[in-house]
Amino acid sequence: MLAVIPVETLMTQNNHLWKLLLVCLLLQACSSSNPRTTPVEDRTTAPAPPVISSRQPRVNVPPPAPSNPVNPQVPLDPAPAATPPAIVALLDDAEQAEANGNPDAAAATLERALKIDPKNALLWNRLAGVHMRRGDSQQALTMARRSNTLAAGDYSLQMENWFLILAITTNTGDAQGEAEARKKIEELRQMGAGTSG
Repeated sequence: MLAVIPVETLMTQNNHLWKLLLVCLLLQACSSSNPRTTPVEDRTTAPAPPVISSRQPRVNVPPPAPSNPVNPQVPLDPAPAATPPAIVALLDDAEQAEANGNPDAAAATLERALKIDPKNALLWNRLAGVHMRRGDSQQALTMARRSNTLAAGDYSLQMENWFLILAITTNTGDAQGEAEARKKIEELRQMGAGTSG
C-alpha cells in the first residue's frame, strides 16, 4: 500500500531534491526542440543578375521630381532633414512635460534643445505653441515668426506657424496681424501646403 505524503512535507524535508528536480525539468524544457518550427526561406542562392543586351546602352535616368498637383511650378515640401536623436528625445520630453501639466518644464526642455540646434524651425514652432498655451502671446508670436524665418520650403510647418499667429492675433485683437496671417495661410493653401504629407 502506498502512503500519501503531503507535498508540503516533501518540500520541507527534501528541499534540495526539489530544487534539483525543478532545475532538471527547466533544462529539459529549454533543450527540447519544437516539433512545429516555421520553415525558413532559403536565401543562400542569389537571384541571377539581369541580362543587359550589348545593343542597348545602359542609361541611368533619375526619377522625376515629385510635382505639386495644385501648382506644378511649386515643388512639394522637401523631405525633412534627419533630426538628431538628442533633439528627438528632448522634443519627446517636452511633449510629455506639457501633457503632465508642466508647461514650464516643457519650455525649459525646448530651450535646451535650441541651444543644441538654434536653427531648428520645428523647435521654435513647438516653443511658440507652449508659450501661447501659457498665455505669453508676445513670446509665442516672436517664436512663431522665428520658426517661419527658418522654415523656408517647409510649407506645412509654415502653415502651422501662421495658424499659431492667427490664433494669437485674434485673441489679442490685432486686426492687422490677423489679416496678414489669413492672407499667408491662403497663399500657402494655394501653393499646396495642405496637400503634402
